[in-house]
Amino acid sequence: MNRESTIRTLAGFAIAPIAPGLLMTAGSLLIGKWYGSANWIAMASTAGYPTAMLFGIPAFLLMQWKGWTGPRAYAIAGALLGLVPSFVVVMAVIDIAGGVDALGSERFQSLGLITAIGVVCGLVGGLSFWLIARPTGFTKGLRLDRQHHP
Repeated sequence: MNRESTIRTLAGFAIAPIAPGLLMTAGSLLIGKWYGSANWIAMASTAGYPTAMLFGIPAFLLMQWKGWTGPRAYAIAGALLGLVPSFVVVMAVIDIAGGVDALGSERFQSLGLITAIGVVCGLVGGLSFWLIARPTGFTKGLRLDRQHHP
């Protein structure tokens, strides 16, 4: 790994975990919800950084070793990593409620929504990482510096 790709990889690990929070904050601001919009970044960093450090780094190393360096691979890996904080939240809710039977159908359905949000946030984080780091080995079809010649 050369110096430029190392810097991009480190930048990816620094920025990608909060990318879903930045996106949700931007969306909140666009619809006029100013109050509390920065909380999205705090929530994303609370869930994203531990997940990235504990699971994202090993996943990145495995993906580099296997040659899985395309955007689809990082989107899938991100979505799977998004399940980690979702699982923690779901298990905490079940524990606090006193078990699955005590949840009730409304609360149980909200656990699916929590999981879906985690998967989408992970997907956004994975694609953000890929866009920032652009892992070595994936260059086909992505030549942003090439000019179009008729």
